[in-house]
Amino acid sequence: ANNSDGEQTRISDLPSVFGRISNAAGQPAAGVTVNIEGLQNRTLQTDQTGAYLAAELPLYGNYTARPVKSGFYFTPRSKTINSLTRDETADFVINSCSYTLSALSANVSAAGGSQSVFITTNDPFCDWTATS
Repeated sequence: ANNSDGEQTRISDLPSVFGRISNAAGQPAAGVTVNIEGLQNRTLQTDQTGAYLAAELPLYGNYTARPVKSGFYFTPRSKTINSLTRDETADFVINSCSYTLSALSANVSAAGGSQSVFITTNDPFCDWTATS
């Protein structure tokens, strides 16, 4: 009987950009899209631990890591790495968008009318759409 086994580990000479996305309490944010933009583009998703990895990127490229998820904003918004020569970390904190509606004016009778409102958000990058 042959009771031998083997394992091969691959080590790359090319650098990676990796990181973790979590909330302010340190809880991981799974399912966040992370766009790596630069000499080579990648679109990644964070795993259940909030981690992502863009492995084996071309040397000396300029890259920006930018997380995206509807209804949320990130601190920092992005991280830029110039002339990538070694593994780099880009961690982010995810924050929920919140909105406030304030009435500006109203002209409403039993037959109908109109009202103007002012919408504010806790971050200028929080998107919203109005419909009537």
